[in-house]
Amino acid sequence: MARRGHAAAQIASESEDSYFISMTDILVGLLFIFIILIVFFAILVAKENQEIKEQQDQAQQIQIMMIQLGNLRAELENTQSELEEKKGALAAAIEKYNVVAKGAEKRERDRESVVRGLHQSLEDDGFKGMMPLAEKGILRFAGDGTFGINEYALPEGSAGYLLFSAVAERLAERLACFAYRDKSDLGFFAGGLFSSGSFSAEGEVKLEDGRTLVVYGDRCGESKNAIIQNLMIEGHTDATGGGMDNLELSARRALSVYRLMVEKTPELSRYYNISGEPILSFAGYGEDRPVETNATSDGRSANRRTDLRIVMDTPRVPEIETPFSGS
Repeated sequence: MARRGHAAAQIASESEDSYFISMTDILVGLLFIFIILIVFFAILVAKENQEIKEQQDQAQQIQIMMIQLGNLRAELENTQSELEEKKGALAAAIEKYNVVAKGAEKRERDRESVVRGLHQSLEDDGFKGMMPLAEKGILRFAGDGTFGINEYALPEGSAGYLLFSAVAERLAERLACFAYRDKSDLGFFAGGLFSSGSFSAEGEVKLEDGRTLVVYGDRCGESKNAIIQNLMIEGHTDATGGGMDNLELSARRALSVYRLMVEKTPELSRYYNISGEPILSFAGYGEDRPVETNATSDGRSANRRTDLRIVMDTPRVPEIETPFSGS
């Protein structure tokens, strides 16, 4: 009996221990599951936080991009505005240059017309042997009909005297519309072909010395815009003789022509360029500018010449701001 009681007690004790062990295992399992759930939810929360952060980063990047796009749009608008302004400035500059170019072309045409007209009027008067180089603004007088070998004087009644006297008269008529005159000289020109006192105040040039220069004449029209800068009487010789002697001879020839023309037609000395300087002048070049060979008699005769050269006033380019100077 005692053994049975002891065995029963032992069995009961073992059952109780088994119960506690099972409860412990259950609790441990539940705890493990709880930990797994916590880790799972922690992972979910972390993932959600990561997604939220990524979304925030994306939103921030989008915001930055929008700001950058706005800045780019503003810069583009400013660039377009600047381009429009520069386009307008460029168009204005081109227009001004075109005006200058047209003015230069007109000056060339007017110069040619003076040379051709002078040549034609002299031919109509019966003078021969002249060579018009209209595109260069030159009317050439060559050969023994002007000066003989080593001669520079123009005796009254000689062929050269009669020729250059006529040149002076015909030239004065044609210069009226292409040169300035002193406003105080109106009376001096009275009775001439272009003696009218009709002139525009807008075309006046006031000089520092107090003079007022004008271009006037009822028949001038638009030619008032084409002004002669210099009317040069050029003396040339052949290669016969010494260089310095020829230089002096050519200068004397040019001076003889100048004096004769001013003596016969005094108003020639009262035509001025835009600077207020007399346009009529002379120079000698000796044998330095031959137009033919000096090896033949005909060549030397051609080189022994007097050129009347017209130089027009250089077209003035207006002050134009370079459209892209700031770029």
